[in-house]
Amino acid sequence: MAGNVVPQDYLNAKADPLAPFAHFIINHMNEDHADATAAIVQHYAGVGCREASIVSIDRYGMTVRNEASPLWLLYEVFDNIH
Repeated sequence: MAGNVVPQDYLNAKADPLAPFAHFIINHMNEDHADATAAIVQHYAGVGCREASIVSIDRYGMTVRNEASPLWLLYEVFDNIH
């Protein structure tokens, strides 16, 4: 058992729906929309950011490396977009 996770939890788990496409999303965003990623970091994380790249992405969020350090941005951060 790993922490509170029992073997049956692993058997019942579903694969992340983004997993098969994550590298395409990451490459596209980093190659064509790096400025938008930097703007997302600056606006939603409240961190000054001129350069940013997505390191990983899944159904829960994305890890973004800015010029200073990596950040984990959960998608719920974006739920309040009006």
